[in-house]
Amino acid sequence: VKNGYSANTVLQQIHNYLVSADECNFSDVRRSHLILHLSKVEKRLMDRGDDFIQLSSLAAKFYETRNE
Repeated sequence: VKNGYSANTVLQQIHNYLVSADECNFSDVRRSHLILHLSKVEKRLMDRGDDFIQLSSLAAKFYETRNE
């Protein structure tokens, strides 16, 4: 976001990573939790949420999921 990328572009790239079975090294259950949180972030952005805060929320979810 600081470098000029829109939050939607970043979310699209993350979505592509999560649905790619070859690249993503999360289990199906963890991946589904991340995709659910991704959809919540997209909704908040549509409701005019702050890009930086929403992407930080998603990063925190990745960290939490990785450490489960």
